Amino acid sequence: TVIDAGWSGYFNLVDMKFSGIFHVPNGNLVAVTDALTEFAARNPDLDFGKTSFFSFSSFYDYFMFALEPSNPTGFNVLLSSRLIPETTVRNLPEKVADAFFKARGQSGNGSLLLGHIVAGGQVSHISNTNNSVNPGWRTALLHMVYSQGWLDTTPEDIQEFLATEVTRRATILDELSTDSQLSCYSNEADPNEVNWQKNFFGSQAIYNQLKAIKDRYDPLGLIAQLIM
Repeated sequence: TVIDAGWSGYFNLVDMKFSGIFHVPNGNLVAVTDALTEFAARNPDLDFGKTSFFSFSSFYDYFMFALEPSNPTGFNVLLSSRLIPETTVRNLPEKVADAFFKARGQSGNGSLLLGHIVAGGQVSHISNTNNSVNPGWRTALLHMVYSQGWLDTTPEDIQEFLATEVTRRATILDELSTDSQLSCYSNEADPNEVNWQKNFFGSQAIYNQLKAIKDRYDPLGLIAQLIM
């Protein structure tokens, strides 16, 4: 897979379209083009609208080309997300594809399903020492986010409907759960998450432990806590 070949990046699923940007640090441009050419040859039913390749001599050059020009200041958006385990992606690819297709974004309402290929690797090769990071990252291969935006002029009832859709899309991704409930990245998650203590922190027990530590060392609530 591209992940085994050292690729990382992001991809979008909207309607019947797939788009993405992929990074291969210290990679070989010929190997990258060969991989995509082979993929296209094996999937002649797909329409590849545009494929571009760029090579940069340093991260700074990449930053100035790809990231510096994009500097959004703020917009209306709600997110829901799930960390998808590596075992699920590798062993149940058809089930994963079906869930992603059902949870995909819709151009008509400004939503998208965003995939992050940022997990796996060394993150998964650590001890089971407890810390405050959601342990779901240790077994995840993909971080999937459903994003829903809206205009300032959008009626309140429509905003409420869109919010319920954001929550529902996460439940679609929950179909990929095997032995336990999928967790999520709390910084890119649904504020209306029902089981947020478990999903944001990995388990109710971990949340209780972290909450007890905070209550012990910050009994007056001096340190701001957005999640209560």
